[in-house]
Amino acid sequence: MRSGKKLNKTGLRKTLSRVESKLRRLKPGWNGRETARKEVGTPFQTVAEATAAAIFIFQGAQLCYANPMAAQITGYSADELVQKQFWEIIHPEFRDMVRERGHARQRGDGVPSRYEVKILTKSGEVRWVDFTGRVIEFKKESAVLGTVIDITERKQTEKALRFAKFAVDNSVDAIYWVKSDGTIFYVNRSGCELVSYSEEELLCMTFVQLNVEFSEEDWPTKWIGMRQAGTSLFESQHIAKSGRVFPVEILGTCLWYRGHEYMCACVRDITARKHAEKGLLASEERVRLTLEALEAGGWDWNVSTGEVFFSDSWLRSLGYSRSEVTPDIDFWKSLLHPDDLANAEKCLASHFAGDTPCYACENQLRLHSGDFRHNCTRGKVVSRNEAGLPTRMVGTDTDISEQKETERELQERGEKLRGLTAYLQSVREKERTAIAREMHDELGQVLTVLKMDLALMGADIGEAKGRERFTSIASEIQGMQDLIDKTIVRVRELVRSLRPEVLDTLGLIPALHWQADDISNRSGMTCAFKCHLQEHPFESEFANAVFRIFQETLTNIMRHAKATKFCVDIAEQDGNLLLRVSDNGVGIADTQFVDERTYGLMGMKERAFMLGGTLEIMSSPGQGTTVVAILPMSVSTPLVPA
Repeated sequence: MRSGKKLNKTGLRKTLSRVESKLRRLKPGWNGRETARKEVGTPFQTVAEATAAAIFIFQGAQLCYANPMAAQITGYSADELVQKQFWEIIHPEFRDMVRERGHARQRGDGVPSRYEVKILTKSGEVRWVDFTGRVIEFKKESAVLGTVIDITERKQTEKALRFAKFAVDNSVDAIYWVKSDGTIFYVNRSGCELVSYSEEELLCMTFVQLNVEFSEEDWPTKWIGMRQAGTSLFESQHIAKSGRVFPVEILGTCLWYRGHEYMCACVRDITARKHAEKGLLASEERVRLTLEALEAGGWDWNVSTGEVFFSDSWLRSLGYSRSEVTPDIDFWKSLLHPDDLANAEKCLASHFAGDTPCYACENQLRLHSGDFRHNCTRGKVVSRNEAGLPTRMVGTDTDISEQKETERELQERGEKLRGLTAYLQSVREKERTAIAREMHDELGQVLTVLKMDLALMGADIGEAKGRERFTSIASEIQGMQDLIDKTIVRVRELVRSLRPEVLDTLGLIPALHWQADDISNRSGMTCAFKCHLQEHPFESEFANAVFRIFQETLTNIMRHAKATKFCVDIAEQDGNLLLRVSDNGVGIADTQFVDERTYGLMGMKERAFMLGGTLEIMSSPGQGTTVVAILPMSVSTPLVPA
C-alpha cells in the first residue's frame, strides 16, 4: 500500500488477517481508541489506519475502536463512533439479524462470519457493506473484530444489470446476440417464442439457419457489410421449428464486448403488417376504380417523392389533357389561387401532424380556360413510415361553384332582409318619437289647461262655501282634479315608455342611468351602476339601439329573474362600447330558451348585429344571468375615459 499500488481483495483479506492476529494479542487495560493504539503498537496502527477497509471492535453492543476508513464510510468521527452501540449504525432492516449474530458470535455459537448488510450514515444515507466478524479476546472477555468494505457501487451496478437483463429478457421483440461466425450467443424469451425453439436449441444453432434468405456461403460477406454500416435495418424471412416461413424486420447493430465482435439483432414479426399492406393496395385499387366511375376528380399523392396521379375525371373537370399535366404536387399548387396557398398549406400541415382526421380546404383552382372555379379539396393520409411521417395521401377535388353561388344569393337576401328590418325599426322609432311628442305637446297641454281652469273654478266656488248648493260641486271638481293628476302621470309614463325624454335631452348615458334607477325603484332590486365614460353626442340610431337593448335586458330581469340585485358596467374596449348587465337571479336553463322570451333575446341580438357588434348571454340555473354587448362606436363620436 505504501508503494501506491491498488489493494486487491486477496491482499486486503491477508492484511485484515494480520490485523486480527495483532488484536488477538491485546493486553487487559484497553481503554478506547488511544489505548488501542498504545497496546497494538505502531505496525498495527499503520496497517489499520491505511487499509481500504473499515475496522471496528465492539464488545457486547459497545464500539471500542474504529479506524479512519470506518469514520469515512459512516460519516461519524472515530470519537463519535466509540460512543455508540454497533447496532445504531446498522439499517433497521438488518438490525435484529446483526444483533442476534453478534451476541451469538461472542457466546461462541456457530454463525456466518461474513454477510452483506445495509448501514445508515450520519447524514441518513443508506449504504451497502460487506461485513466480516471474528471473535477475539479483549480484557479477558469475548469481543468481535469487524471488517467492513463499502460495496454500494457494486450493489447499484448489480441492480442496474438485473433491470437491464430483465428488460432484454422480457422485450416484446426477439433479441439475438450473434457471433461473427453466425452462432447464437444469447437469445431472449421472445426469440424462443418467435421460432418455437428452446433456448438450449437456439444456442446450438446459427443465425443463418433461422433466415431463409441467408446462406452459409454469403454470411461472411453479409457480416462485413453490416459491420461497415454499423446499424442495418432490413427485411428477411424466418423459418420456425415447424417449418412455417414468415416475414420479419431485422435491426442489426454491430458492437464489441470484452474483446469479441457481436451483432445485436432485434427481430420483429411483420406478418400482420404485410397482410395489411396487401389489403390496403387492393382497397386503394377499388377506390381508384370507384372514383373513375363517379368522376369525382380523384388524386393519389406519393408524399415521399412528390409524385401525384390525377384521375381522368380530375382532368376532365378542369379541362386538361394528360399531356398538359405534370404529375407532381408542384403542378397542383400552380393551379391554386395565390390567395388560397397559405391556408391550403396550413391545413395540410395540421393534417400531417395528426391534428385533424382528414384534410379539408376550400379554394379556387385555375381551369384550362384561365378562369378560376370554386373548389373543395378533401384528402387523407393513408400510410406513414416508421418515424410517423406521411408517405401517401389520397383525395378528391370537387367543383362547388354552384354551392358558392347559392351561398352568395342567400347572403345577399339576408343582407336585404336585415336592411329591411333596420328600416322598419327606424320607422318605428320615428313613429314612437312623433307619438310621444304629440302626446306631450297636445294631450299634455290640454290636460294642463283643463287642470288650471278647474283650479280657478274651484277658487271661485270656494268663496261661496257657505252656500249649500255649491258644496257638492266643489267636491266633484276636486275629484276631477285628482283624475286629471292621475291622467297626467299616466301620460308621462306612456311618453317615457315610447321615447324617454331624457334620451333626447341629456343623451345616452344619463338615459341608461335613468332607466336603471326606474327599474330599481319599481322592482325593489338594488342597482350598482358603473360608467367609465363621459357622455358624447352619439348618433341617433346608435343611441336608440343601445337603449332598447338595455331596456329589454332590465325588463327581462324584472319579469323573470327573481333577482334582488343587478349590476351595470359601461366602458370602452378597443373602440367599442362595452355594456355588461348581470343579476343574481335564478338563471336560464337551456330548455327555457325556446319560450316566448327568446323573441326578446333575438331582438336584442339582431339590434347588436345591425350595429356591427355582438351580444352574448351567459346563464345557468341558480347562477344568475350576464348579458354582454360589444358595439362598435362611430369614428365621428368617440368616447373619452372619465
